Amino acid sequence: VPGRKLKFLGVILNPKFYGKKKPAKDLRIKHGLSGTAPVILIVGGGEGIVRYEAIVSSLLKKNLNADIVAICGRNKKMHNALRKYNHNTHTNIHAVGFIENMDELLRLASVFVGKAGPTSIAEALLLNVPMVITDYVYGQEKGNVDYILKNKIGFFEKNGKKAAQIVEDILNKKVRLNEGKDFRLDNDAVFAFRDEVLRYLYGRRRH
Repeated sequence: VPGRKLKFLGVILNPKFYGKKKPAKDLRIKHGLSGTAPVILIVGGGEGIVRYEAIVSSLLKKNLNADIVAICGRNKKMHNALRKYNHNTHTNIHAVGFIENMDELLRLASVFVGKAGPTSIAEALLLNVPMVITDYVYGQEKGNVDYILKNKIGFFEKNGKKAAQIVEDILNKKVRLNEGKDFRLDNDAVFAFRDEVLRYLYGRRRH
């Protein structure tokens, strides 16, 4: 394909990420979260995160004053396991299945934990949420991890105990990361894509 026919637009995200922000207080009430505690968002994608039990159990042992929101997707085993965890009085676990309001939870998140999927990373970058990447699809997603590490906008750690320690360090501001907003490739690709398609269609109609 000739280069002149290619157009680089970035990752297309749900338009909800660009809409009017709802007050954080209202979102916390809606999702059953505590008033001011930091939110640790664990995202496993449609099939659920790998090594989730090691990460969650390690976080609970730290007795953090935080809310853990674990998005389990279609992984019923993960969902059931997390709901049965005996959490302490400081750390609350909220296990949810497949959701359509990722934008709301990510706006509340103090840290994102999950695999190196391009959409999840782009969403976290857009909202400047620190990332702890725990897994990736070799070849397909390794470049995403390299980009995060090169630009110091997140961490990569497969070990659940070590990943939990990084999360704690982020919450306690013991580590310093670059602002994600300086490294996202595009923040309005969904609209740019629309405009390019309409420009192409109208251009063809004129001939």
